Amino acid sequence: MAAVHVLKITFEGEVRRMKLEKAFETYEEVLETIHKAWPEVTDFVAKYADADGDLCTLCQATFADFQAHGELKGDITLYRVELQTASATAAPTAMACDASAPAMVQLQLVYAGIRWC
Repeated sequence: MAAVHVLKITFEGEVRRMKLEKAFETYEEVLETIHKAWPEVTDFVAKYADADGDLCTLCQATFADFQAHGELKGDITLYRVELQTASATAAPTAMACDASAPAMVQLQLVYAGIRWC
């Protein structure tokens, strides 16, 4: 039996489950899947829990860490993200996620009308 990959996306108490044909290979694939699940949500930050339970901002720089935190449950690899409205996040959505960028530099990626770190 082929491995199954699932992304569970939580937003304002609602969970949407997206079955994937394969594991995420790029950060952009995650963005596309989130946009398919929640096309009406246009201003948010995606977060995932790390091994310590801390919510980390999902961005290009943290994509490999996000991949590493997929949970293997039988033949299913489960990825989870929580969407937070940009105004509800503790840090501005324009915070730099690029570790090589100077701390004072703010970076904002725009993808399909969605603000991302």
